[in-house]
Amino acid sequence: ELLNAVELHFKEAYAMERLSRQGELALVFKNAAGGSLLYVGVRWDLWSRMHLPLWLGVRPDWGKSAAHAFSARHQGRCFMHDGYTLCPADPAIAAGMDTAPAALIALVQAELEGIQGIDK
Repeated sequence: ELLNAVELHFKEAYAMERLSRQGELALVFKNAAGGSLLYVGVRWDLWSRMHLPLWLGVRPDWGKSAAHAFSARHQGRCFMHDGYTLCPADPAIAAGMDTAPAALIALVQAELEGIQGIDK
């Protein structure tokens, strides 16, 4: 499973909260102070409606400048859903099962680097 590979890869560098609720399986990356940084998850409601399984996101209450920077990096691709600013991950990541873990790890790394230091 993709989220397990991501969690395993980043477990030494970041604390993570695993969300497992009806219709959602996700990881929320935390900074050293315990604040939330990045949401990475599978949303069944959006998968069935938009045919996009993997989502990245932030919440405005995690830090307005981080949320703004996230939205700016994904201009025109983000929208608000359940309190998150969400952006779909490249659908090719989920489609290419052999290369999917490495591709998603690289994407998450880039997002974390883009967010780090903005709201410390």
